[in-house]
Amino acid sequence: MSTERFRWWMVFVVLEMVAVVRAAAPHEHDQYWSARAGVENLEGAPLIRADAWSWSQEGDWVPNSPVWNIVLGLGWQSGGFWGLFWVAFVSISVFFALALLLARLAGARALPTLIGFAPVLVFAFSAFTPRATVVVQSMLFLAILFAWWWGGEVQRRGVVVSASVVTGVGFVLSVVGNWVHLSFMLMAAVIAVMWAVAWWASPGIDRGRRLLMTVTGTLGLFLGCVASPYGIAATLERSRVVAEACRGLISEWLSIIDLIRMQGVRFIPFVVAAILIAIVASIWTIRLLRRGGRFDPRARIVAPLTLFGAPAVLLGLDSLRFTLMGLLVLLPVAACVATSAMRRMYRAQGSTKRRLLSHPKVVEYTSGRFWTVILAGLLVMALPWVIINTARGATPSEADVVAELPRGCRVWSTDPVAGPILLLRPDAEVWIDGRADFYGRDHLLEYLRILSTEDPLPEATECVVLPANAMSRRLTEALDGDRQWARVASSQGYTLWVHE
Repeated sequence: MSTERFRWWMVFVVLEMVAVVRAAAPHEHDQYWSARAGVENLEGAPLIRADAWSWSQEGDWVPNSPVWNIVLGLGWQSGGFWGLFWVAFVSISVFFALALLLARLAGARALPTLIGFAPVLVFAFSAFTPRATVVVQSMLFLAILFAWWWGGEVQRRGVVVSASVVTGVGFVLSVVGNWVHLSFMLMAAVIAVMWAVAWWASPGIDRGRRLLMTVTGTLGLFLGCVASPYGIAATLERSRVVAEACRGLISEWLSIIDLIRMQGVRFIPFVVAAILIAIVASIWTIRLLRRGGRFDPRARIVAPLTLFGAPAVLLGLDSLRFTLMGLLVLLPVAACVATSAMRRMYRAQGSTKRRLLSHPKVVEYTSGRFWTVILAGLLVMALPWVIINTARGATPSEADVVAELPRGCRVWSTDPVAGPILLLRPDAEVWIDGRADFYGRDHLLEYLRILSTEDPLPEATECVVLPANAMSRRLTEALDGDRQWARVASSQGYTLWVHE
């Protein structure tokens, strides 16, 4: 095995460790109620159905990620929390593998790739979850990988074959994506533009064939949207409903300005880093196209990714979810930028004008051999920490307290806690959970008022489960000071009160 290939495997192992930690200790809790939805679908429940989970809201529920719910449901049925762990681990690992593959195809080298990935991994760490959005990101990478491959094959194929393949791939990608998550309808339009750029950057293809592939690819993606779970009109309406309910209330729907105002200066480094990554990626891509031309082998991968990723990061000024999406899309570009920077540094070390860079110690400490040894040592040191985290197997910390709920209890809890309740205790009913679009904006606002004790708990509440954090501190103190409520269980930072 060559040294460079060995380094690529080391980088992959580092990312796999990240995937293990994220899968074993998930930041999000939506996967738990999604798994219950999937189990119900597997048992014969219709896609759109009357809600049976909540005691505070009535009406039909329209799932936004029907296929992913079923995948999570299968994971739960096959292995419980360990089944959910493997679903999460595989989905995050596939994303990392595709990001590395695109980076390598675009000319990046292993250690600079890890350097380029590092700031994105740090500032977008919360984006690596068992949710369907990670799968959508992987499908964006698959779309670019297809364009890279087919761009080199199309001139050797007949016109009919070219049109059929691009249409078929666009259709399949769009159908699968829209069933995985309704947000893919927007991604289908994004992929159509990214493909047009990829065909433009593919050498040896005549103008007519480029136009044909652009039209047929767009057609296939559009037809896939028509075959989505609810059709184009209803899906767009669902997107409007979600945005209307979540805007300014759910973290990923907050603008960056709102987050700075709410969280103070500690959020500014994220904003600065995200904007710098988008700007540097854009400048590097423009320089690549100016110096190497549109037919530079890297352009078919880098140009489409930057065209979407950089504007998406800047759109995060209005909604954080776009910033996270843009940062993840720019991972292969960041790897290329880091590789280019390292090459320039190595060339400068051979120049007599750059004495500092040419100092023997600087040359040693910036060498690939030195950092290969350091990385190997860090991997060995981090292994016990990864094993300890993996032992949790995606079991939520609130599981012990949830098990103590009285049978058939009407629960008031924070919305993340409701996910494990719905999965572990289907006999219980919750006041709110992570389905913000189902409950609506007014319900979310009422939830925040209750949590801050501006409004009292609903009269029909029989049980309360709260985490020990700043947001629930006031309600926790109110419950402890009320003789009508008794603490009956407490474990791992979660407490259960029962109405006496």
